[in-house]
Amino acid sequence: MLLLIKNSNSKIINITTGLVYAPRGMYTFYNATKSALHSFTQVLRYQLKNEPIQIIEVFFPVVNTPWHNGNAPKIAISPEKAVTEMINGITLKKDEIRIAKVKMLYLLARIAPKFAFKKINSLN
Repeated sequence: MLLLIKNSNSKIINITTGLVYAPRGMYTFYNATKSALHSFTQVLRYQLKNEPIQIIEVFFPVVNTPWHNGNAPKIAISPEKAVTEMINGITLKKDEIRIAKVKMLYLLARIAPKFAFKKINSLN
């Protein structure tokens, strides 16, 4: 940690998911671990607020990666789009970077959480 504090441009970047706002029923452990990381990131940011370390959380949507074994959902974005948006957010010094449709899911979950949960669990 001391090394990070000494560097005036230090960043800790944690990767989570939009599912921290509206969990998907089929991903029990994934939702739980990403939600825990989301909580940890918020607390870490608070604890280090007086240090020169930026704590960033990146909320990814579904990304077409090998994890899907060639069967990514239709709503999946490309890894290139995901990384480009993440880098843009880092460049703009954002602490929370919501990628693609996660922006909409975040707002929907704040306004109508039950609807957001129902919607995210109806996707194929």
